Amino acid sequence: SAWVISVMGGPPRKLRDDGAAWAVSPDGTLIAFGTGLGAGDYDELWVMGAQGEDPRRLVAASQDDRFLLAAWSPDGQRIAYGRTHRTPDKEECSIESRDLKGGQPTVIVSGPGLEFPSFSWFSSGRFVYSLYEPEERGGDNVWEVRVDTKTGKPVSKPRRITNWVETAVMDIRGTSDGKQLAVTRATTQEHVYVGELEAGGRR
Repeated sequence: SAWVISVMGGPPRKLRDDGAAWAVSPDGTLIAFGTGLGAGDYDELWVMGAQGEDPRRLVAASQDDRFLLAAWSPDGQRIAYGRTHRTPDKEECSIESRDLKGGQPTVIVSGPGLEFPSFSWFSSGRFVYSLYEPEERGGDNVWEVRVDTKTGKPVSKPRRITNWVETAVMDIRGTSDGKQLAVTRATTQEHVYVGELEAGGRR
């Protein structure tokens, strides 16, 4: 469910059930959210007003498609979202964008490593996203690509901006001018314990 609470205080208020609030538009009037929770992702992308009013579906998944997360273009006219298309042999992953008025989606980036991306779209046209690189880095890194705000099409080649090893990138946010990023990263440490079995190997 999606909720809202004032940073000035007061109780939280539910906006709607079956809604994962993903991103607020730059002018604060619209919220992009996912519905139809599946195995960690969603099958529809919706938009509603800041108070939960006038919800409308922007895109629905096919039987083999799922969506994850969203980010608004700097002018608030397009929404980027993660999309996974499952085939019998593999998963095809991409980050796409759509115009609020309709039309066909445009692909910002695609390829392996985008199953669970985090991303942000900045006013300078920078689109910053996480990419899973298991063979080269053993985890996620932060990448960027320049995107035309009006069309949603990339206008540069992707470029890696971190060189982390064995790191999971959980979230990417930044200042409105795109000059500073806040990245939530996680690493894991595993331990192996050896002990004597008791009670004939049952304990």
